Amino acid sequence: MSLVRAQLGEPFIEKIMIDIREYFGVPILKVDFEGETLNLIQDEISKVIPEVKKLNLDNPWGDTVHTTFKYRKRNRDIETFKLDNLKTEIFKLTGMMYPYYNFTLSESWFNFSYKNNFQFDHTHGTEKLSGVYYYQTNGQDGDIKFTTPNIYEKLRLGLSRGTETVSGQPKVGRLLIFPGYLEHRVEPNLTDSERISLTFNLD
Repeated sequence: MSLVRAQLGEPFIEKIMIDIREYFGVPILKVDFEGETLNLIQDEISKVIPEVKKLNLDNPWGDTVHTTFKYRKRNRDIETFKLDNLKTEIFKLTGMMYPYYNFTLSESWFNFSYKNNFQFDHTHGTEKLSGVYYYQTNGQDGDIKFTTPNIYEKLRLGLSRGTETVSGQPKVGRLLIFPGYLEHRVEPNLTDSERISLTFNLD
């Protein structure tokens, strides 16, 4: 396991802690926004939440999370609701991680999790990168859990010191970016609080 911490300075306005860990040989980026950057992102999302909640939030996946995701159309909530500060920071970070690639934001949608809501194991298919931003959470309302993509590691667990899953705790202002093929699920929200997150894919 390797750990990289970076201080990016001026383009990010105020201090941001960046934590890149390689689990299963797969890079997972964790960023905790702070200060003015966090305020700008949170403010622009807070203004659109009432409008988002008026939309059809039926779940198309068979689990229980309420979502703006729809299979029959491209979900572009970041563009539709003009969440420009979040979009800018996403591209700054992917540019830092992969400077030789020109990513585009291919899809984005809101998820609302209430008591006992959860998400099954899934991947984001052929998308190059995926991510989630936590707008509202109490930190105890359902961890994201990543599963190793290494089939051999899955088969020999118990014979080694390897690990099959790694959990990530939600936190207000936290952004995670990971390969779209990486299997993950969201544990049940066992609290009475509503968790609101924004998921996206990059191609």
